[in-house]
Amino acid sequence: MALKKAFIVSSFLIAPFCSEGRSPSFTGMYAGGDIGYRNFSSTINQTTTTGTVQQQYKFTGAGGVFDAIFGVGKAWKNLYLGYEFNTGFNTGKSTKAGASLGNSWQFGLAARIGAPMNDVGVMPYFGFGFEYRQMTFKTSTTNNFYNYSLAPTLGSEFILDDNWRFRGEISYQMNIKTTNLPATYTVKSRPNSFVFKGGIIYKISND
Repeated sequence: MALKKAFIVSSFLIAPFCSEGRSPSFTGMYAGGDIGYRNFSSTINQTTTTGTVQQQYKFTGAGGVFDAIFGVGKAWKNLYLGYEFNTGFNTGKSTKAGASLGNSWQFGLAARIGAPMNDVGVMPYFGFGFEYRQMTFKTSTTNNFYNYSLAPTLGSEFILDDNWRFRGEISYQMNIKTTNLPATYTVKSRPNSFVFKGGIIYKISND
């Protein structure tokens, strides 16, 4: 009797995700949004014209991330390929020794490959993205500079119904280039970031 009750309860809990051939639910055009958390750390040196370090600023900060997402998914054999654009802003900021470093806005491109699990409507995936991000560095003046980052990503999507999906992911953003800092400042350690995000995706059209 107890076994029968356990079977009924488990069947009820997974029922919204159960259907045959749910892989097409991951394909087609989609839009959505996500929110999350980003940390960062960076060291910026103020130098003389001869390269002598006058002042060193060590920043460590974190804040919220808010993105809009637009993309398309395609079936490839038994796998899934996705391509998307995202843009948004984040709120991280750190203040040290009379200076501050803060995140501002960003946009990015990403590709994903996943393996849909038809019986439960879940798709784990691996992704790789590129991001262009503006940061604000303030001392006695305010200067905006820009980071170019590459981001390997791990995540999973979950079917909620025929059009809606939930997404959770973690990525590590590796800064590959920084531009537009004032001539007397140099980045000693780049502002790499861990990012944790959860989002909602709406399927606009079929593949």
